[in-house]
Amino acid sequence: MCSYISKYCDCLKMHAKCQQEIQQQHELIIKLQEDLFDKNKRISELTGLLDKYQSVFNQPTSLSTPGVGVKSQKQQPKLGHVDSNEVFGFGGSLKPPILDSVVQTRKRGIGISAEPQNEDEIQSKELTKHPKSESIRKLIKNAHPRK
Repeated sequence: MCSYISKYCDCLKMHAKCQQEIQQQHELIIKLQEDLFDKNKRISELTGLLDKYQSVFNQPTSLSTPGVGVKSQKQQPKLGHVDSNEVFGFGGSLKPPILDSVVQTRKRGIGISAEPQNEDEIQSKELTKHPKSESIRKLIKNAHPRK
């Protein structure tokens, strides 16, 4: 009888250790998912900047936006939110990721920002005064709302 109680106590200890390890792994998964979200957000920001700069330099295509690229270029699989069960193979979608065999191309217009990029650039420019007739001055004055 004593051996059964001893085995039962050992099982309880092992169960507690397993529960603790599962909790630690769950916390790690949550932290890694948060890191992944932050990195995807940063990638989106950098992708936007890359598109902006490429449009200024008149690149024929942009590789940073989906649906835009060089013909015959293989596209990476598009993966959405991954459940922790899918990560460890405990279930989830049985469908493999769908790959587009060819990335579609499109022509992009040139976009140049008229906004100054930094404070020094603003201060280095002198304001140009343009002569206006008295009727234009009145029109401008009446167009602005009074405080």
